[in-house]
Amino acid sequence: MEISQNSWYASFLLPMLKVKVEECVAAGKNPDYREYSEENLRKINYHISELSEISGIKPGKWITRVDYSISMKLSGDDVKSYFDSLENCIQNE
Repeated sequence: MEISQNSWYASFLLPMLKVKVEECVAAGKNPDYREYSEENLRKINYHISELSEISGIKPGKWITRVDYSISMKLSGDDVKSYFDSLENCIQNE
C-alpha cells in the first residue's frame, strides 16, 4: 500500500501541486484571481505540511512567503524545487 501511495504522490499529487504554484505565480496579485489563488495556496500549504511530515524533508524559510499577501514570484521556484526534492525522495523509497 505504501508503494501505491508513493506512486500517487510522485505521479499525480506533486505534478498537480507544481501546476498550482505556476498558476499562482502567473496570477500574481490580480484581484480577479484572488479567491482561486488563495484556494490554491491553502492546498499547497496543506500538502507541504503533510508531505514534510511523511518524508522528513522540512521546507526552508521560504515557507513563510507562500501566501497571497506576498508575491509568489518570490517563492514559486523554491516551492517547485522543494516538490522536486520530495518527488526524488519518494521515487527512491
